[in-house]
Amino acid sequence: MEDIFIRQRANRLRAAIVNGRCDEVKELLPKCGTSVLDSRDPDTLNTPLILACTVGCFTCVKNLVLVAVDVHAQNAEGKTPLHVALQNGEEEIAQFLIKEVIVSHSIQDIDGATPLHLAAVYPNKYFLQQILMVGGDPCNVDHEGDSPLHWAVREGLADHLQLLVSHSPKAVHVQNLDGESPVDLAKEFGEEQMLHIMSGACGDTMSEPNSTPVNISVQSKSKSAASSSGGLASLLQPFGSEKFFGMFSFSQGHSTGLMVE
Repeated sequence: MEDIFIRQRANRLRAAIVNGRCDEVKELLPKCGTSVLDSRDPDTLNTPLILACTVGCFTCVKNLVLVAVDVHAQNAEGKTPLHVALQNGEEEIAQFLIKEVIVSHSIQDIDGATPLHLAAVYPNKYFLQQILMVGGDPCNVDHEGDSPLHWAVREGLADHLQLLVSHSPKAVHVQNLDGESPVDLAKEFGEEQMLHIMSGACGDTMSEPNSTPVNISVQSKSKSAASSSGGLASLLQPFGSEKFFGMFSFSQGHSTGLMVE
């Protein structure tokens, strides 16, 4: 009987979030125990907080955080609320989670991507800057062995790359499962500006691979499991109307107009 009551209360809370009934959500929260607040959708494993990030209800997100829900819960794709906010272009929510809630920026989803990876290819570099300021590590790699620098180079985002290199110069030497460093990718794509950025960080060692002082590599292994979900493009599947940036698409969220000079 208790399980039925919990499911009913959880379903009512989810319906209020999806439909943007913020007052109803606020009214329900004091009556909900942990079993409801951190309940999971049976298909997506989304918690109410992840659902609020998905639909872009900032007021619901704030109210849920105030009642101490699990801000690091992961759904069926391994994504946390911060992953989802960045993926969906919900800038106000992402800013709140990074700066005020101070959520973890190193949790990996099922493809090994951290929020820093997503920020490295998010059009507004403000979020990349903010995650780096609270300790984001550019040397972290996904299941393909790609660091946030690899992601930024593939998308041609020189300003993002500059932030990453300035924060951690040694990250330019991280090699993925194909044995490629961000420098190798920049050479392959003919990205002279990016090569200049990385050259400035590492000096002449870049032109002499055998003499690089730091060489962080990932052990080679089968890539089939990591690529089965569709690679990088699958990490950024949009919800709602789309804006396209490079090979990825982001939802048109509630832009805060935040810019980094």
